[in-house]
Amino acid sequence: MTPFDVIPSLDLLGGRVVRLRQGDFASAQGYGDPEAVLDALDVSRGSRLHIVDLEGSRTGAPVELSSVAALARRDLVVQVGGGIRNIEHARKWLDAGAARLVVGTVAADSPELLASLAAAIGAERIVAAVDIRDGIVRVAGWERDASASLDQILRAIESTGIEEILVTDISRDGVMRGPSFDLYRRLEAMTRLRIIASGGVSTVSDVVSLARLENVAGCVIGRALLERQISLSEAIARVALPDVIPQRIIPCLDVRDGRVVKGVNF
Repeated sequence: MTPFDVIPSLDLLGGRVVRLRQGDFASAQGYGDPEAVLDALDVSRGSRLHIVDLEGSRTGAPVELSSVAALARRDLVVQVGGGIRNIEHARKWLDAGAARLVVGTVAADSPELLASLAAAIGAERIVAAVDIRDGIVRVAGWERDASASLDQILRAIESTGIEEILVTDISRDGVMRGPSFDLYRRLEAMTRLRIIASGGVSTVSDVVSLARLENVAGCVIGRALLERQISLSEAIARVALPDVIPQRIIPCLDVRDGRVVKGVNF
C-alpha cells in the first residue's frame, strides 16, 4: 500500500510566504522568507513540497522562478502551480528545478492543451488541480467559473494518463475549519484518480481521517503548519501507524433538573 503523503504547502507572493483566506488577495498574511519558513517547520530532505505562485495564478505567467530554484536546491521534491498555461511555462518551471507541475486552468478549460502538455513532459510529472466552490470548478486564480462541468473535467484528465489530482474546496481554504470530507467521498464515485486533498486541514486528526479514505492519497497543509496548529513530524508519524484512528475531543455536559452541574455527589 502506498504511504499517505503529508505535504507542506507554501503560497508565495513577492518572494515571501503568505496565506490568503479563500483566495482573497486582500487578506494576505505574511510569514517571511520561504527558506527560513522551511527551516522553522523542520521539513526533511527528500520531502514533497507544494508551492503556489500566487501572482502567476493571476497573470498566467511564471513569477516565482528564483524562489522555486532555491527551494529545489534543498533536495526537496517541489511541485509548483500557478499560471502554467502552456508548454513554454511548464519548461521554465522544470528548468528551475520543479519535479512536478500543478495545472489547474488548463486542466479545466483546455483538455487538448492538457493532453499536449502531458505528452511533452510526461503525464507522471503533472498533477491536475481541481478547485471547487459550491460544486462549481473555478479557474484563473479562482476568479471565474470553468467552462466545463466537474464530471467533464475529470473525464478529460483521465484520458491524458495523468493519475493524480489536487482537489481544493475553496470555501475551506485558509480558514482551518476541517477538510471537505463529503466532497472527497462524492468524488470516489466519480473518478479513480488519486486525490491529494487541500483546504481546511487544521488538526492531526484531520490528516488521519483523510488517510482513512481509500481514494485520498495525501493532503497539503498550509496555514495550520505556519501557525503551529499541526506538527509536521507528528502528522507523518500518526498516518504511518497501522490501523490508526482519528482522535476526537468530545465536549461533555452533566445535566440535572435542566441545569448543567459538575461533581460526584448530588
